[in-house]
Amino acid sequence: MPGFFLIDRDSALRPLNQEEPLNEAQLHGLLDRHPEMLTGAPLDADGPAPYLLVRSEFPIQDRAMGQDRWSLDIMLLGRDGTPTMVEVKRAGDPRLRREVVAQMLDYAANGLASMSAASLRDSLAARVEAPDAVLDDFLGPEQEADDFWSRVQDKLDARDIRLVFAANVIPPELRTLVEFLNEQMQTVEVLAVEVRQHVADGMRMVSSELIGRTGRAAQRKGVERTAGPAWTRQEFLEAVGERRGPEAARAMDNLLEWARIHGWPVALGRRPTGGVLLKSPSGTRKTLLGLMPDGQLEFYLPQLADESGVEIASLRTSLAAISELGLTAGERFPKANAVSLGSLPVFAAVTDLLARATPAPDDPGDEPDPD
Repeated sequence: MPGFFLIDRDSALRPLNQEEPLNEAQLHGLLDRHPEMLTGAPLDADGPAPYLLVRSEFPIQDRAMGQDRWSLDIMLLGRDGTPTMVEVKRAGDPRLRREVVAQMLDYAANGLASMSAASLRDSLAARVEAPDAVLDDFLGPEQEADDFWSRVQDKLDARDIRLVFAANVIPPELRTLVEFLNEQMQTVEVLAVEVRQHVADGMRMVSSELIGRTGRAAQRKGVERTAGPAWTRQEFLEAVGERRGPEAARAMDNLLEWARIHGWPVALGRRPTGGVLLKSPSGTRKTLLGLMPDGQLEFYLPQLADESGVEIASLRTSLAAISELGLTAGERFPKANAVSLGSLPVFAAVTDLLARATPAPDDPGDEPDPD
């Protein structure tokens, strides 16, 4: 074991004797406050944070039962949008071997079945008072919030996630399992972080070691996975048609034409899973409606409320009144099947709500015909 020493202002050498390991609650709290420790590498104090804390004690839904069953210790998002699940265990916990791996795989399999960028955004909003400001501070001026959430959804759709085991001591058995899984799993990165604490005269030094990023894992996973080129409108509609059918593609085409006529900017996402985002015509760049290649529409109620001055509850009630959409009550980012817009009354009701929420420029021209 290496020796650690401090040299004080008088040039005296003070050995850092290893303390009793941090207990599970202490380690959990430390990683909550400083998730950058999970990188296992020194960071520039003025550099960007590598992780955004979504929530501690993140609920995981049992896919079969349809209700929350488990609690993940820490849910994070990486700067590239990678959902990162962290489970914290104390040294000496007998579960810190095969059982904790099975537990984490349970969390990942069931979590991916119910998790979305919208639900993660809701969890962040429930944790902090000003989620938009927190996210802007995390992203900095280089990234747009809507683009970030689009990448998060792309990652979830591609099962491109990160699983991290954190403990004071990573036993050899767990180290072997982590390295094996990381080498074998193509889209899922599996890592462990060993956190140790050393003390001397009331001073503390905490070190972290990242485990799992072997050369073999890097070789098997290949280069960093990135999204493909941006859609063209025609390519996007063809993808919708292939996945959800021609009626959904036709409905989205009509909606995009409505947006063009009414001066709504459109941002084309990246293939294969990125959506097409309809932005506010007021120039704020806020995304108000998302069109996804699986034929789903996603209503951004918080942004619609900000733009219109109408309460989220009122907007939700107006959408829920359009029974054909089948929206789930209580959601901040409800989704609907685009096929429902094939009905002229439904199309008119949805576009009327959007137009009233964000007044369009004068002289909109002819309305597109959903039929």
